[in-house]
This record gives sequence, structure tokens and C-alpha cells, in this order.
Amino acid sequence: PGEKMKTLERNSLAALSKKASTGHMGTLKALSNAGASLAMKKVLINGEQADHANAKSVLEELQKVDVEAKKLLNLVSSIDTVKSARAAECFKAVQSIRRLLAEDDSKLQVASRLGACEASLDALTKFGSFELNFGEFFGSFSTPFHAGRNAEFYQQIWALLTQLAAAEQDAEKATSAKKSVDSLEDFDDSAEASQTRALLQKLRDAMTSASPALLKAMKDEKAVDALRRVMAFGTLEHVKIAEYILNLFSDISEDAFKLAHYRYFLGHFSRATTFDSEDLECVRNLFERALPRPEPPKPDMFSLLLQGFQGGARASNLEGQIIRRFGLQQVGQQLVRCGGPGHGLGNEILTAFQERPSKRLRSA
Repeated sequence: PGEKMKTLERNSLAALSKKASTGHMGTLKALSNAGASLAMKKVLINGEQADHANAKSVLEELQKVDVEAKKLLNLVSSIDTVKSARAAECFKAVQSIRRLLAEDDSKLQVASRLGACEASLDALTKFGSFELNFGEFFGSFSTPFHAGRNAEFYQQIWALLTQLAAAEQDAEKATSAKKSVDSLEDFDDSAEASQTRALLQKLRDAMTSASPALLKAMKDEKAVDALRRVMAFGTLEHVKIAEYILNLFSDISEDAFKLAHYRYFLGHFSRATTFDSEDLECVRNLFERALPRPEPPKPDMFSLLLQGFQGGARASNLEGQIIRRFGLQQVGQQLVRCGGPGHGLGNEILTAFQERPSKRLRSA
């Protein structure tokens, strides 16, 4: 393990594949007794894609007389299924891989080499909730009443990633990141500072140089939402780590980009001596997010119920709190000092702060 295959070994593999392709039972039993299954396991670990194809053809014949060959072939085909099949087949394949790895952890290297981790991370994001809740799974492991990221489909994939973490660095990063995000999900200002710092450092270490599949999976696991809470309630040290992590998500999440840069822009505007039209438009947008004007309530009961199931209002309130926290009032004061076209906007901001923003937000 760990050594690349040499030309002599590849020639031997080709000859072995040719012998196995005869399907002769005596030949297959002789290959089994000589340890062909173990040899194919090493090929799957050390070989390239063409070598894997030859090893698979040997295993397809060898499984007729060799239980270990059958299990290896099942592992290979299950990983292929996770990569390419529909959600129901993917779920069954994940369960199959978990069983095979649980009974023989020496197969972890094979699973890692064949891309089981990346396939699992992709599976976390490539299926829509409609397919999981109303498609082939209705009456099975997922129902309309057991939806979202806690559905059994996702639990099984995360359990597989936990198994793979023993042999796969990306899987270890993924499970570490998820633990940190889960712990930060309800973060507020009552949290213990050193524990929060440790969680954020683990998340930062896991997401630095993360693969695109891992970034996308953690975005779907509400990493940005957890970091939004850190920006709202954390210490300055926590905030700086959170901003670094949010920047890693900025290419795939507009929310992450905004959260990572609020403190910078507000600090810049609070020290600016001139404001052009683009600057004023940016400040206006920040002001409207931080201190939204009350709107008349909607009489439509369905709309009110729908809002109750959505986290959008809660996220918006936190975002407003972050903007206020990092200097919107100081920006208003600077606009008034500088005069010119921004003077009126500065007065609007300062007046809004005098109107007890918490009461204004509640009415909104």
C-alpha cells in the first residue's frame, strides 16, 4: 500500500485478467487459493483507473468461487452507484458500503482510493428535497414529515463519512466541520469564549483548502447561518476567525460574502471624508437592512404561516444587528459631518437610532 504499480505488475495483472476471463472453475479456484482477492485489493489501492478496470474484471469472475472477491466487487459497484445513481439507489449503496466497512476496516483504503468520500459529499447536495420527500422514498426512510437535513438519507451519508475519516483526510475534515457547525448553531453571547474559539479554529482548519464538494456540503449544512450568529454575538477574536471562514464560502454564497465584509465597509465609511453616489447607495442598503421600516401586516393567513416556517426573518434580524454592531451609527455621524449629498441620509440614520431600533424591529 502506498506504492505505485510498476510495469511488471501491470503486465502480471493483464495476464491474470486474461486467465480469469476464461471462467474455468478450476482456474478460478486456483487463483482464489493463491490469494488473488488480496492482490486485487492492492491493485484497487495502488493502481490507476485502467488498473481498476482490470481488477474489476478479475473480481467479476473470481466472485463465483471467492466470497472476499464478491465483497470487494460489491464495494466497488456500490461506490459507483453513489456517484451516478438516483437517490433511492444511492441510499441503498451507502448502506451497503457502511456494512462492508464495518465488518472489515481494511477495506477503508480501497473505499478512499475509489473516491467514496467525494461521492458521499456530492450526494449531500445533488438531490432536491422534493425527490427525497415525495419521490421514491415515500413510505420508506423519508416522508414529508421527516424532511430537511435530519432526514435518514443525510444521517446515513454522514455516518459513512465518519467511518471514512479513519483513512481519508477530506472525510475527517468534513466530520470535524459538521461537529463545529452543529455546536455553533445556537451560539449566543452566553457561550464560553475559549470553547467558542476552539470550535471556530477547528472549523477554520477543516475548511482551509477544502474541496469544492466539502464547501458546498457545509454551506448546505448551514455553516453560514452558524457563522452569522458568531458575527452577531461573538467577541472580536471570534468575529475575525468567522470572517476568514466566511471568505472561503464567498464564491458560492452571497450571504457569506456580505457577512465577511460588513465590518470592513462600515469601518471604511465611518472614516471616509468624501462619499460618491455608489458609496451612498451602499450605505443606504446597509441602513435599510439594519433598521427596516415597518410594513403593514399581511392579512393573508397562508403568508403568515409560511413566514413562520422560514428562517429568513430571523437571519434578517441578525444581519441588522451585525450592521448596527459594527458602526452604522458612526457612519451616520460621519455623513452629517461631511455634509453634501449624504447629509440627509446621515440624519435619517441618526434619527432611526433615536427611535429605539428594538421597538422598530419588533413592529416590522
